[in-house]
Amino acid sequence: MPARFQRRTPASKLNSDGVDRAFFHVLDVLGDRWTGLVMAAMYFGLNRYDEIANAIGIATNILSDRLKMLLTAGILEQVPYQERPVRYKYRLTEKGAALYPIALQLHEWALRWLFRDEKPGITLVHAPCVSDLHTDLVCTACKQPLDVHHVSFDAGFLDIG
Repeated sequence: MPARFQRRTPASKLNSDGVDRAFFHVLDVLGDRWTGLVMAAMYFGLNRYDEIANAIGIATNILSDRLKMLLTAGILEQVPYQERPVRYKYRLTEKGAALYPIALQLHEWALRWLFRDEKPGITLVHAPCVSDLHTDLVCTACKQPLDVHHVSFDAGFLDIG
């Protein structure tokens, strides 16, 4: 019997050969509310099952499902912290930690476009310079901020007449 977190159609079945499957993989992994909240809990340093469940108010069956999916995707790993009974804490892998800048960008977007008239619930501080954190996504070559109108892609797989 397949695991419950495999309810969605696998990315390999969602698109034809030649299509970049990266975006589909991201949506499979992070495409629901609870997974995003589990990741946010991890970024705030919550790493034990009960801590995560209590912090985000998630049902235990849903939390188990999302943790299994994140483990399978290689975003989290389990580390035992108690022998009897065996209990685990969860730790971000390199792949999971690499999602952090994306989470920061989404947070800033939400503050700007969804909650612009409200005071932010938290202020992020960049520890090395002790300044309020604001991020920019920039081109690594020219250091210019990215703009949707200044990015192109090779769509060789598309047949646009």
